[in-house]
Amino acid sequence: MTQTRITLFACTLRDGSYQIDFGFVANHTYALVQHLEEAGVDEIEVGHGLGRGAERSGTAPAGESDARYMAAARMAARKARIGVFAM
Repeated sequence: MTQTRITLFACTLRDGSYQIDFGFVANHTYALVQHLEEAGVDEIEVGHGLGRGAERSGTAPAGESDARYMAAARMAARKARIGVFAM
């Protein structure tokens, strides 16, 4: 039997931010990336729920800038790939 590798993807740090009015901050991002990675998640999406650059639009302020979300995630990740939702 051929084994198929399953890739786990988490969008909690982006899509989940709707639940807290986009209020994740850098320390939340850092801690959640660590925990998701420990749980075996391969790919983690971070940033504003509405997509990259949304915090600058003024319609839905974010807890951090895109750059701060990405920096915190990259510092925490050892193996997981980090991505952003760009529209």
